[in-house]
Amino acid sequence: MNPSRGRLILSWIVGIILFGILHYLFEEAASSLGFKTSFYFEGFEYDQYVETDKSTSLGWFLILIEIVVASRIGMAINYGNFKDGTGEHTNLLLVVITICVGTYALIDTAIWELFDREIKRNVSPLLYNIMDLGVMVGIGYLGYIFYQNKKFSKEKIPNLKTNNKIVKKAIDLWNYEIDHKYGSLLPESEIMENDDFLYFYQTNRKRLCAAWDKKNKIWQVNVDRSLLEGLSFSTPKRFEKIVFGEKTEQKNCYLKQYLIEYLLYGLDVGEIKTLTKDVDNGAKIEFSLEAKTWNEMLIGNLVGVEGGMCKYFEKNTQEERILHFAMLCKSWDVNIEFILDEYENYEQYNFSIKEFGGYYN
Repeated sequence: MNPSRGRLILSWIVGIILFGILHYLFEEAASSLGFKTSFYFEGFEYDQYVETDKSTSLGWFLILIEIVVASRIGMAINYGNFKDGTGEHTNLLLVVITICVGTYALIDTAIWELFDREIKRNVSPLLYNIMDLGVMVGIGYLGYIFYQNKKFSKEKIPNLKTNNKIVKKAIDLWNYEIDHKYGSLLPESEIMENDDFLYFYQTNRKRLCAAWDKKNKIWQVNVDRSLLEGLSFSTPKRFEKIVFGEKTEQKNCYLKQYLIEYLLYGLDVGEIKTLTKDVDNGAKIEFSLEAKTWNEMLIGNLVGVEGGMCKYFEKNTQEERILHFAMLCKSWDVNIEFILDEYENYEQYNFSIKEFGGYYN
């Protein structure tokens, strides 16, 4: 809202009147309760003799409240709301300053004045002033730390919200892509069922078949298609309810993705999968897996390989060494370890299955 000249004048008038009213009310309230908001001072100040009234810490605290309330209401009248006309952290700063001044006023009024004579009798004026200054500095420092922490939190929360929106959008896009791919496979597949298994059979491509074990809730791969003869057909709705219905949305998407990758990149019985992996020291390993092992990895099952043999190529060379390796893979998370020499020195790596060279071949 763009403030008009009339609103500006009105805001100043209201602010000044409100300041005067608050000042009168606070003075009357403090007086009736027996608190001093000012005191008479007579003496030298900056090499000049002065006689004047000076505000106590309580007086300064009340004046600060009067200024803050009057100015904020005046600005609200000018701009039409309490948000405009201030910086991003102005309200927070005003609250912190008010709390700090109020805390010092409380200590000064409730503690210093109660024990003022005792303190001044046993403590030198210099030490008394140092103690008073230390209290002020301590309160100011705590207020500064509180302000910085709150300011950082307010700045961080919008970033977190933005990042959460980005992550949610990415997950939604991933879910959409998985559902789209899964939907595109349904017209070229058949779903059959018996008492123990649900079968998802591919009618084209490599005509692969996956079986979902209803009891153990795990996939089986390279199912012999002759086992499907005489089975009754099931529906995609029933298949999804049994296989995906009891899982969280994210778990469902992973299960669908495992099935999709198996049907698209799985191997038929008798085929061999050759994989490579560049490791951290610049070397490369290469090994082959039989169809069932590779398919079990694709569909997310737990797979272990022990005593395997792999080719090991040193960095910047085509010379190869034959090494023993062991591998463990579950839910596409691969852990591989290979023995480098007769002293059984080894290297171990962890990565996603899709980081294998040759994954899509």
